[in-house]
Amino acid sequence: MSITQAELAERVGCQQSAISMFEAGRTSAVAKKTIESIARALELDSADVDALAETGVLSVRVLKYCPVDACPSNIPYVVGGNIYYQPSVCRAREEQRSRCTSCGEIMQDACPNSDCAAPLVEGACCPLCGTAYVTATILPPEDAETWAVQQRARIRDIRELSHPVSSQQ
Repeated sequence: MSITQAELAERVGCQQSAISMFEAGRTSAVAKKTIESIARALELDSADVDALAETGVLSVRVLKYCPVDACPSNIPYVVGGNIYYQPSVCRAREEQRSRCTSCGEIMQDACPNSDCAAPLVEGACCPLCGTAYVTATILPPEDAETWAVQQRARIRDIRELSHPVSSQQ
């Protein structure tokens, strides 16, 4: 959805010139309350509202994933006899060095193929070059499908132990 400066100024209750200054990076000329109102009008999360109010800079958030095949954040599937992993993705600040909450590995935000390096999208493989995001280092057992089902059950158990559901009765 695109919005004009005039429309945003009307929503926020400020002058269009304040939006223009903000957009141009002259945030010191814009009141902190106005910056907070702009952030809310744009439906930004609270961390972004705070960053905008303090620095006037909005961090870019990107999708990131854990590249480790044995990590419980990556779900194994067998396709054509080959193991592929569906990585669980999260949004994080582009410039922030993020670690996987399951295994501690540094999260990645792009295709691992250095010739491609396209930004991450949801899925198991890069839609541009076809490279799997998570490299399978495990040789598929004779019955790869049974192995994958067992691994998914193991991951479910790990996730349930990590995040127990409390009963509220």
